[in-house]
Parts: sequence; structure tokens; C-alpha cells
Amino acid sequence: MSFSFPQKLHLPHFSLKPLSALYFSFTLRFLSVSLVSVFIPIYILKLTGDFLYVLLFWAGFSFLVVLFAIPLGFVVSRIGFRWSVFVASLLLAAEFYLFSVLEGNLMLLYVIALVEAAKLHLFWLPYHLIFIKDGSDERFGRQISVVGVIGRLVSVAAPFLGGFIIASRGFPTLFNLALVLALVSSLPLFAMPHHPHQQFPGWRHILEKTFTGGYRNMFFAFWGVRSVDLVASIAWPVFLFGISGESYKEVGLITSAVLLVSAVTMSAAGKASDKIGKRRVLRVGAWINSAVWLVKAFIRTPIQALVVDSFNKMVDGIQGVPFEALTYHKALHRKHPLEFVIRREMLLHFGGLITSVLMIGLWHWGAPLTALFIIASVGYLTSTLLIRSK
Repeated sequence: MSFSFPQKLHLPHFSLKPLSALYFSFTLRFLSVSLVSVFIPIYILKLTGDFLYVLLFWAGFSFLVVLFAIPLGFVVSRIGFRWSVFVASLLLAAEFYLFSVLEGNLMLLYVIALVEAAKLHLFWLPYHLIFIKDGSDERFGRQISVVGVIGRLVSVAAPFLGGFIIASRGFPTLFNLALVLALVSSLPLFAMPHHPHQQFPGWRHILEKTFTGGYRNMFFAFWGVRSVDLVASIAWPVFLFGISGESYKEVGLITSAVLLVSAVTMSAAGKASDKIGKRRVLRVGAWINSAVWLVKAFIRTPIQALVVDSFNKMVDGIQGVPFEALTYHKALHRKHPLEFVIRREMLLHFGGLITSVLMIGLWHWGAPLTALFIIASVGYLTSTLLIRSK
């Protein structure tokens, strides 16, 4: 006797196209995450008193993501997209709750890393598969940019609001607000047509192929993208907190302003990716962003940070959108899309683990925080290797 989740909930008679449902769900999720994400490394730093623990947290998280990729890929194939995202929303809410009570028990950081790793697969595997199955290869750039634009416009005030709440009410209040939004974010997906369960290719097959020479270029491309993400989400907020005089409001205000700028330019990046070509736009975006991260190392004031980071996010879509579009293009030519996205997450976060260990080493050896920005600069350049991958 086998068990499976029901694929229909008794909701009002309302249906959405798959990508529309995905847009609604992602926007609500993006809003909840935008309230807190820039403050999480600062929060861990304030509680532990050492940036090393921030880096160790993300290193442990990256290891768990690689470890869980195949088992949770199997879970997604069995319970379907909607229930996967629903469980991911519950885990996101649980993560925010654990952060709200973290001050009394720092050992909960281990549990949070575990929850975060599981949540990542249960959300992002269905997210990518919906895009691959229901998107259009000729319009991937525009479709990817729509998600980014809507999410950023809706969430543009979230970081500033988050900083204001922390300054006036404290971190627990902020995490509780994000918790509510996280629970609501999965509901739009239950209004879309049911996707059939995915065929699971088998763990042996995935492991045999993932770390072979044929995926070397893809690995370095994903390592580059993940390196940029880690430096931007760990080192940059802490750096920004320091030059702003440890002001949560200033960190939130700068982040909100940058979100608005990135929303305005992302749509243009999507159109350029489809019209000019994914590969050409990706190369241009990677070189520009690589140079910007070197400039960031010389920032000394909040105004400089606002100007340079705004320019960074203005051109970030020129690299990010075609990178994702090219990834989906390659996935379309695979026999098992689920196998491809599982492999994507394994390569991405194995690269993240390497970068985390590298940052730990640099910090331990006394390198300044700005030295970590060089990793992001190099990461943008290696992301272009996706063009040469199979």
C-alpha cells in the first residue's frame, strides 16, 4: 500500500496558469525573505561576536544542501510540485521562528542550517522544473525577468521596514512577521493545474555523472555564481553595517533603494537576453560586474555604497538573467529535467562549500573583509564557462 499527498485542495473555483501561480508564490516568498535576509549575517555576528561563526554557518549549510540533494530530489518526484512548495513554506516559517528564539540558544544554528538546506530543495527544485516545463525557450529571458521585477517592486520597502522594526522592536518581531508571509506564499500554487510526478533517474546515475570531467565547465560556472551570491549575502551586509555606524535603518534603506534600481533594469536585461542572445549578454554582464566588485573594495561611506551597489544591481541582471535562461535552455535538452536540476543544486552548493572554506581560511589568516570581494569578482568571470558546458 503506497501513500501519496492529495493533489487537490478544496479551494474556491479559481485557477492560474503555472507560471502565473509561480509568480504569485515567489513574490510573497520574496517579500518575506526580503524583510530579513540582509540582516541575518548581522544578527548571527551580533549574537556570536565573531564573523567566523557566520562563515561556518554557511559552510555547514552548503554541506547539508549537497548531502540532501538526491534524497529530497526523490521526495519532490513523489509528492509533486505543490506539496513540495507547501512543505518548503512551512520549513521557511519554522526557520524564521528558530531565528526569533536563537538568542537564548545558539546551538539552534545547527538546526536552522538543517531546515534551510531541506527548504531550499523543496522550493527550488519545483521552481526550476515549472519554468523548464511551462516556460518558452525563446522567451526565458523575459519570463525570468518578470519574476524578478514583480518580486522586487512588491518588496522594495521590505528591507527598510525590516531595519526600522529591528531598531524599534527587535529581531524577534521581524522574524515573526516574515513567518506569517512565508506560510501564505505557497497557497497560489494550489490554484494551478496539477503537474504529473517526475521520473526519478536514480541516485547511482546522478552520482556517477555529476562529478565527471564532462561537467567541469558547468561546475566552475555554478561555483562562480554561488561565490557571488555568498559574498553578496554574507560579506556585503556586514561590511555595509560597519560603514553605516551599525545602523539597521541605513542598511535597510540602502538595500531598499538598490532593490528598486534592480527592478527597473531587470526587465531590460530579460529582453536583451532573448533578442541579442543569452551567451553574448552573459559575457558582457559578467565582465562589467566583475569590475564593479573590485571597485566595492574601495567604498568607505554609505553614500558611496549606495551609488556603487545601485550600479552593481543595475547591471547584475545583464549577467543573472541570461545565466538562468541558458541553464533552462540546457535543461530542455536533457532526458530527465529533474536529474539536471538536482545536479545543478549539487554543483552549485558544492562550489558554495569550497567558497565558504576559502573565506574561512582568508578570515582566519587575517584578511580584511573587503578581500572577500575579490572572490565575487572572479566568480562573475567563471560564470561565463556555462557557455562552453555541455
